[in-house]
Amino acid sequence: MDIENKQDEKTLLRRLRKGDSESFLELYDKYAGRIYNFISSILADKSLAEDMTQDCFMKVWEKRENIDPEGRFVAYIYTIARHFVYKETRKRLLGERFLSYEKANSNSAEDTTTNEMNRKYIEERIGKIIGGFPEAMKRIYLMNTREGKKPSQIAEELGISVKTVDTQLYRARKALRKGIDDFLCFLLFFI
Repeated sequence: MDIENKQDEKTLLRRLRKGDSESFLELYDKYAGRIYNFISSILADKSLAEDMTQDCFMKVWEKRENIDPEGRFVAYIYTIARHFVYKETRKRLLGERFLSYEKANSNSAEDTTTNEMNRKYIEERIGKIIGGFPEAMKRIYLMNTREGKKPSQIAEELGISVKTVDTQLYRARKALRKGIDDFLCFLLFFI
């Protein structure tokens, strides 16, 4: 990065610290593609990479007052991305450990009954998480997942913007991931 670009970025970071959304959007436009590619290359899940890229920039916005304009923003944003990738990898490993345990301990008819009860409990847990969503978010999420509608179709049907639908779906998935993470950690404690 040449000196002029460094100065421009420092100016953007100073403005960002003050809550300037335009500077935030400029940084997003500059780095979001790189962060998405980084996350996607590790996790091999495009949808999750999109969500995690959004999470990275949400974290930047939340912590904007703590950003050092003299520091390297690219290092800062990649550190956030690595943290999210680490958390996701850990969650996947815990999930695999749980599945391995279930597979190793599911041979008898009694185990089949236990597995069915566990499956129903997990479905109930997910249902409670979804049930706790605000009504608009729940409706949008169910139209997308149960009815298979695309965000553009949902937006048209509800008379709202596609961006609003995308935001609601993002928040719903984030809430589900958090609820499921907490639940998996609870289950693995007893395994």
